[in-house]
Amino acid sequence: MTEETLSPAWADVVFAGAPDAIPDDRVVCIRIGVLDFACRLKLGAPGDRLMVHLLGAIPAGTEAPTLKETVFPDGFHVLTISDPSLLLDLALRRGVFLGPRLQDPHEGVSDIVSAVARQLGRTPEETLFYGASGSGIAGCMAAIRLGARCVAVNAQLDLYAARKTPHALIMQKMFDPEYHYAKIRRAYPHRLQVASAYTQAVAEGRSPRLMIYQNRRDLIHYEGFYRPFCKLMKLDPLDGVTEDGRVRVTVLKYPGGHKLRPDKALALIARSLAFLYPGEGEGEAREAA
Repeated sequence: MTEETLSPAWADVVFAGAPDAIPDDRVVCIRIGVLDFACRLKLGAPGDRLMVHLLGAIPAGTEAPTLKETVFPDGFHVLTISDPSLLLDLALRRGVFLGPRLQDPHEGVSDIVSAVARQLGRTPEETLFYGASGSGIAGCMAAIRLGARCVAVNAQLDLYAARKTPHALIMQKMFDPEYHYAKIRRAYPHRLQVASAYTQAVAEGRSPRLMIYQNRRDLIHYEGFYRPFCKLMKLDPLDGVTEDGRVRVTVLKYPGGHKLRPDKALALIARSLAFLYPGEGEGEAREAA
């Protein structure tokens, strides 16, 4: 995949709402409400499932999101979606799909993914989301909303904890200058905390499955996001599973701290399939159309 840099003025295609069809291997802009979602769909083989790779980071020195870091596991069509919040405030270099108060970007992601799943003849519940760091929380939230699956790595699982990070003030102002973090958590808990969103989803009858990995050497995310999440969910942080068997957490140890190489991401996705799609065998990703 070649790098394509986007700006607020770009658009190969602009949709007024969720798309009925996205062309193969082409960057498009999907406008939902006031938010623009940069997307790219790379088709796999007939019968493949859909994986959605959420991107929330802007590399240093660039002026807009890119779609160059997508991973392509075997057995999946891959839809890449970039955080629309980055087009609202480029000073936020690590997007977490928080968005403005009056429009939750997770709703837009869900609309796009549901439409693409229908386009491919799949159900949204079959969809696998993948995200790391700031987009890890977005993957979890999208899977929770749709009752789908997610692999998240070194994720910011609780944005209330992010109030202590360097970009917290930018995030808060982008959300609403009148809302401090405690007020956001009281008014919109399911936009800030994966644990809260998951509890609500289960109460409403949805059945998402989450596989969450955390590098023990990534101390900021391990202590600031991962351990508090495990405490809220009553999980053993070393390797824990919820009582309902649908959320699993595992600690990893690898050099490099927060960053994850594409080959490592692919290995973790393959390792997760047996848990996320029980009864189909580890690494099995294809099924008859």
